[in-house]
Order: sequence, then structure tokens, then C-alpha cells
Amino acid sequence: PSAPTPIAVLNGQSPDPSGEGVDIALDAWVQLWRNLVDVYVLALRCDRTRFGNLLFQSAGERVRLKGQYRYQGRDIYDFDDERDRGRGGSNGCSHEFWHRYQARNENREMKHHIHFIMAQIGYLLGALDDASYTDANGQTLLDNMMLMIGTELGDGNPHNLDHVFHMVSACNERIRPGTYDVNVDGLDLYDTVLSAYGVQRRMSPNGRTPEILSSILR
Repeated sequence: PSAPTPIAVLNGQSPDPSGEGVDIALDAWVQLWRNLVDVYVLALRCDRTRFGNLLFQSAGERVRLKGQYRYQGRDIYDFDDERDRGRGGSNGCSHEFWHRYQARNENREMKHHIHFIMAQIGYLLGALDDASYTDANGQTLLDNMMLMIGTELGDGNPHNLDHVFHMVSACNERIRPGTYDVNVDGLDLYDTVLSAYGVQRRMSPNGRTPEILSSILR
């Protein structure tokens, strides 16, 4: 594989030392994220690593995003979190839109942030699914790997854990594609994926009987 694009953006700031958040330009954030993705996917393609974790944004991130967001040639939104929140500091950060979520409201700013975040996850998925770099069986990294994408909370407003979203790849045809609403703990999903690979050890603590989700297994 060719070398990743050199990193041209330098942050140079301590990560939110005051707890009042940081200002981030959209284009700079996207470039830094894609640099990280390119390096990580290159390591997977070259079999220099077989396990890892990438985090684009945490729920409590103190970020004030600013910049024009375009997706597939379309103008989506002109981000300016401090403007939209009507204040600076920590109260002007993007995660406050999640705290203010109400199902009956438009939640416009939050939805644009979600769109932006999902587009960056889409960049990762596209790099993993690049047919120019296939494994020995002719399948892409995404076809063969166990990839899990998840969220910390089901609802950012009351900080509850109801309906926490997880996405799991097909794991080389070990997991059945589809949408499932399962009333179990996250540990049961993780243990189910382990069982799909024949791993006997479980993430559940001793004394807890895991519920293996046969509905998602092939």
C-alpha cells in the first residue's frame, strides 16, 4: 500500500486544561481523523496489527465546532456551536445539544452533529472495505474482521442506558446481518461475538451466566 498522507495540521494545545472546552475547525478535525484512520488501516493491511480501537468523539467531549460542513457535494450545515448555543465556554460546546434533546423538538443542531460524526465513521468503513487491498480469501478487511461500533449512552439527556446502539460487522459470515432489538446487557452481545469465534472465555464476571444471542449467529 502507498504511504498515508503526511499530517499537516498540528494542534499544539493541551487537551482542554481548563475544562471549558476547545475551539476546533471542522476541516482540521476531519484531516486529523483521516490521518489516524489511514495509518491504522495501513497497519491492518500490512498485518502489523490485528487489534485496535479508534475513538472519534466521546459523549462528554468539550468541543466547539466551527466550519462549513459539506457531504457528497451538498452543503449540510454551517457549524458554529458557540453561536448556536448563544454562549461560550463549556456551555457553548457541542455535547450540550445532546443534553437538551427532546423527542418532540426538531433537535436540528444535534442531528447535524450526528450526520457529521457518521460521515467520519463512514470514511473508516470505506477504507476497510477497499477492494484494492483484499485478504488471501479475496475478501476485504471489513468482510473478514470483527468490527464493533457503539455508543456510551442510549439517551444523552437523562444519561440512561436504554437502547444503546451497537453495530457489529458480519465477522466473516459468523454474524447474521440485520437490525435487532434485544433486551439484554451489552456483555451478552460481547460474549455472543466471542462465541461466534469459538472463544470459550467470557467477558461476563464469574457467577454471571451470559445469554448467547442465537438470533444474530449464523
